[in-house]
This record gives sequence, structure tokens and C-alpha cells, in this order.
Amino acid sequence: MDHYLGHNAEDPALEGTYAGRSDYISPLDDLAFDMYQDPEVAQIIRRLDERKREAVQRERYDHAKKLKQAIADLQKVGERLGRYEVEKRCAVEKEDYDLAKEKQQQMARYRAQVYEQLALHGLLQGEPEQVQRPLRLPLQPLAHASSPRCRKHVPSLPQPEEMVPENQLADPLLPEQPVSHVLTPSPRCLAPDQPPPATTPAPQSTAEALPYDERPLPATRKQPGEVLAKLEAGEADASDARRRSLAGEPEPLTEKALREAGTAIDVLGESLVAGAYSKTWSCRENALLALYEKLMEVPAGAPKEDAKNMLRASVFLTRRAIKDIVTSVFQASLKLLKMLLTQYVPKHKLSKLETSHCVERTLPALLARTGDSSARLRGMASNFIQEMALCKEVRALQVVPSYLVQPLKPNCSAHLAMSQVDLLARLLRDLGMAGSGFTVDSVMKFAVSALEHRVHEVREMAVRLILDMYAEHRALVLEHLPPDDSSTRRNLLYKTIFEGLARIDGRPPHGERRVHRRAATEEAEKQKEEVKALQGPLAARKGTQAEAEAKEGDAERPRNQDSPGRNTAPPNIPDSHYLDNLCIFCGERSEAFTEEGLDLHYWKHCLMLTRCGHCGWWRSPA
Repeated sequence: MDHYLGHNAEDPALEGTYAGRSDYISPLDDLAFDMYQDPEVAQIIRRLDERKREAVQRERYDHAKKLKQAIADLQKVGERLGRYEVEKRCAVEKEDYDLAKEKQQQMARYRAQVYEQLALHGLLQGEPEQVQRPLRLPLQPLAHASSPRCRKHVPSLPQPEEMVPENQLADPLLPEQPVSHVLTPSPRCLAPDQPPPATTPAPQSTAEALPYDERPLPATRKQPGEVLAKLEAGEADASDARRRSLAGEPEPLTEKALREAGTAIDVLGESLVAGAYSKTWSCRENALLALYEKLMEVPAGAPKEDAKNMLRASVFLTRRAIKDIVTSVFQASLKLLKMLLTQYVPKHKLSKLETSHCVERTLPALLARTGDSSARLRGMASNFIQEMALCKEVRALQVVPSYLVQPLKPNCSAHLAMSQVDLLARLLRDLGMAGSGFTVDSVMKFAVSALEHRVHEVREMAVRLILDMYAEHRALVLEHLPPDDSSTRRNLLYKTIFEGLARIDGRPPHGERRVHRRAATEEAEKQKEEVKALQGPLAARKGTQAEAEAKEGDAERPRNQDSPGRNTAPPNIPDSHYLDNLCIFCGERSEAFTEEGLDLHYWKHCLMLTRCGHCGWWRSPA
């Protein structure tokens, strides 16, 4: 059946007739089967399904497989005939009888072709005679509707008088069915001028005639041979996969992969793309290395359109390989991407648009790998992004900085956030701010958003980034920070930031200034207390000093002349300067009492520190 319908033996539609599961209900028992199938074809399918089960019971598996394929193909034939019937009825409703006649003839011709092919393969044995001897119509090669062959001109049909009489097609297909279930002539088999008879329900099997609750379960019809056949098919597929794995061959591409990588297959070939999509990591790695060698062998004089197509196809496979969890495949993808940017693009003199396409398609995947759980993969991805940003072709585009300064998301992982902040700081040192794509505004917005991250290490890295930015752009950085006041300093992060800014400016931090002010205040208070403690003894000492001077007379007068103004009352001086030029022992004040003058006074002239000339005792306050 394969050669006349163009179906593959591995068609997924073949799975529809398998009844190996305990909860399996045959699609032939489903109401939707009769809704979308041609009645005649539906009866043939049921007969073939019974013969298939008998073949399985007799362990004729080759014959059962042949019947299974025929059932799957006939299901599609019945659906197509059903579509033709709907189109014919629509034409009749529109009173377009020419189109209705054309559809009727098309159905008859298609049915004849299918029945003849079934007869050639011996699949109509035991069927009614009118099915075994189809209409004598010219055979046309069957093709899918999408095939160009179906657009060719179809020869005209023979005249109605040359066809098989219609009453032959009206006989029931299954004579063994009950008399009450007689198959009426199908409207598609009637002559155009004959009105269709009253429709009667299609013949039903004995099980279908029973109420739904009284029907036998499909599981009762299971045979052990069917289960064994399914297991053998699965084992065959597994052994084939193991054989391909041992031989180093990739698996065939799935339908999804074929749709997804259609452009890459057209440019690079199906075998190479199949290797890149393989489930075996060694096949994926070998495919990337083979692509690397293939691109290196492309001559410099190749057409730019071909070079551009190969670049885009390679970027597609590279982007997929960057997401691979195997380290060796990831390394091969980085090697291929580096070659594309540093060698392939300059060699073929491709435009900046192609370079931008290459970077923009791969950079998001690379940034995602910087948040990998493996420290080795994180480091490889970060180092490659830094190297790519410093590349001459990529640096001129300023694409990498625009991705790095995007604010962090609240649910961003710790590894990803730390890698992004670290990579941004490294590129700021390497590229600077002028003409690199970085701006103070964008970097500070990113840093402020990083201050709100839930991980402590990310916030610390953001603080260091802000301090590095402040060292070169002080005024612009302060515009993005809150005012330096007591309410802001309650936040430990901002307190650390402002203290760091003060150190950069050469100012003592706010905490140190407050400590110094407190120490100076305490020292001044201490001095005031000492002055107050000396004021009482000084007042009493003045009276005793006057009496002593009167008794000493002329003996004390020469020594007193050397220090004039010694006994004068201290002037009214403010408390803050009261101790200036004052001897704290005898209370004498003089402008000559500097630091050296006080030492001389203490040594020779202070009454409280010298012995009495009369008695030889030390004087003390009264």
C-alpha cells in the first residue's frame, strides 16, 4: 500500500489500531470513526481488523503487519472520500450540479483505484464481489493533495453506460450481517439524474447494536500475541538506537526538529544538523567541530549571500549548543562562536548587521549560563563575554554594555546577579565610559537596583561598584543617591556608602567626626571643673599673701620687683580663656606666662612651689 498512497511504513497513524493496553478502546468502536469515514470503507476496515486479530492468534505476524498498514491507509482513504461527499453536498445546495457531478466521478475513480490496489495485494479476499471487482476506470497515480502530481490533468471518465451497474454497489458489503441492517445505495454511486433514496443507518456490528452499558469491554478481545508484538517492536527500536549510538551515528530528526531547523538543513545538510540535535553528547560535539572545519574551509571569495546564510545557520546551532549541559559541548560552541566573530566575519567582509545578529542571538544564552550552578561553567561564560565585548568587531556595536546594565529582576538567582555585577565592573575598568556604551545614568540605575537584591553578597558588590563610580563621576553619582541625613543613615547600606564617599573625599567619616566632637566637649567640661575648683583657694590665698608681703618688708620687695603685677587681681576674662597665662598654683596672671615663661615661674618665683625664706617650709593653700 505504500507505493500508491505515498505513506511511510513507520507512519504514526499505524498506532491507531493497537489494542495492547488494558484501558484501550478501539477507534473502530468510536462514534467519531463513523462520522468521518465513508460507510463502505468503514466496513472494509472492520473486516480487515477482524482478519488482523485472527492472524495474530495464528502467529502470522507478517500478514498482521500488512493488514495493520492497510487499515491505517484505508482510514485516510475513507476520510478523503468523506471530504469529497461533503463537497458534493455543498455543490448540490448551491445548485452547482456540474461540480457535484465532477465530485461524484472523482469519488468513484478514487474508490476504484483503492479497491484495485487492495485486490492486487490480496487484501479483499472474503469481501463482497462488488468490492473485489471495482469500477473499470483508468488508473491514475495517487498522490497527496500537496504533491505537484495531483495538479496534472485527469483524463475524462468513461460514460455512465460503460460503468458497472449501480445496483451492484447497492448490495451489502457484509452478507453475514443481520437482515435488519441492509446497506442502502450510497448517494455518491447514484446517477446524477436519480434522486437519492431515504438514508438509513449504516450497518452495525452485534456489539454496536447492544446498549452501551451492555457492550463487552474491548479488553476481553486482547490476545497475548498483540502484547508480545508491541514489546518486540519496542525492543527493536531500542536495539536500533543502541546500534546507532555505538556506531557514532545520530538519530533521525523528529518532525519538530525538521520544522525548527528547516533553514539550517537547507544550508548545512541534514546529517550535520541531525548530529547537533542528537541525544548523544559525543555526536553533538562532533557536529560542532565538523561545522567549525567546514566554515574554515569556505574560501574568501565565496558569494556573500552564501556566506551570510552559512553564518546564520551556524549561529542557530551555536545558540542551541550554548544551552547544552555537557561541558565539552559548551566549550565547542564557544570555540565556534569565537571563530565566527574573529575570523569568519572579517574574512568574508560581512556587514555589521550580521555581526549584530550573531551577538544578539547568542548573548542572552551566554548571560543565562553565567548563573549556572557549576562554578566552572559560570567562569567560562563570564570570561567569554568579556573577551567578546573587547573584540574589535563587537566593541564598535556597543551591544554587550546595553545587556549588562539592564536592572536585575527581583527573582534573579544569586549566581546570575553576582556574575552580572562582577562582569559589569570588569568591563567598566577595561572599556571605560567614553564611547563604550556605558553611561553613568544606566550604570547607577543598575547599581541601585542591585542594592535591593535579597542576597547580601550582591548588595556588597553593588556598594563597591558605586564607590568606584564616585571616584570618577562624583556629582553625577550623588544625583542617584538619597540625601545624606539621619533617616537615610538608618539604612546600613547607605551608611556604608556615605562613609566610603567621605573617605574618597578625604573627609573623616560622620562617625569619627562625632567622636572627636564628643571628646573635645568632654575635655572643655573637665577644664571648667578644674577652674571652679581652684577659684575658692585662690580667694583665700590672696588675703594671706597680702599679710605675708607686709611682714616681709624690704626683704621681699626686690624679688617682687622682678615679677611686677604678680599681686594684681586677675582681670575679668571669659571662662573659655581663663586658664590662658595663669599659674594654677598661685593664681598669678601675666602676659609673660607662655609655655616657657610658666616653667621659669614654677622654678623660681611661684610662692606655692618655693620654700619660705623665714621658716624653710613649703607654702600650701589656706
